[in-house]
Amino acid sequence: MHQLLRGSLYWGKVISLGVILGVGIQFAEAWTNPTASAPGGNIAGPLNTGVINQVKNASLGLVGNLAANMLQINGVATEGAACSSTGLVARDTGGVILSCQSGAWRKGMGGGGLGTSRMITAPTGTATTSVTCASDEVVTSCVLRNPTAVGGVYSSSISGKTCRSTTTEADFSDRLASGPLMATCVK
Repeated sequence: MHQLLRGSLYWGKVISLGVILGVGIQFAEAWTNPTASAPGGNIAGPLNTGVINQVKNASLGLVGNLAANMLQINGVATEGAACSSTGLVARDTGGVILSCQSGAWRKGMGGGGLGTSRMITAPTGTATTSVTCASDEVVTSCVLRNPTAVGGVYSSSISGKTCRSTTTEADFSDRLASGPLMATCVK
């Protein structure tokens, strides 16, 4: 019985050693040598935290918000030129922010100082009840002013690219003598 136990231990050690060597040889054979010498053959690492500047040569997708002190946009586009994806943001050679809107690069609209704006008015002393912005502009404000009235402003409304008085034309005529209908149009 003692000799049987000793023989089993001997063969158990041989089998264990064989399994360990076999697995080790398989890992060694699976190794693939680099196709280029370092650093050119290295795979780009992930973005890391720290104070060292990092460059990623591919797209970076974020599911959440991006918070930064400042954002430098290096992509340069030409206003009016075709673009591939609505929502892209670039700049022109002068640094003006452009966004891809309906397949073309356009200056931003609305707040934030993007785009250009101008004020237009109906001629004082006429019965004009509306002012219309150009085809490439939108109305951002519409006011019928009368500096002699309490508060100085009468009611008005925006309809598409047009600023209209919401008063009757009879009321409107006498009010134009002291203040015009004014619209702010933004490209």
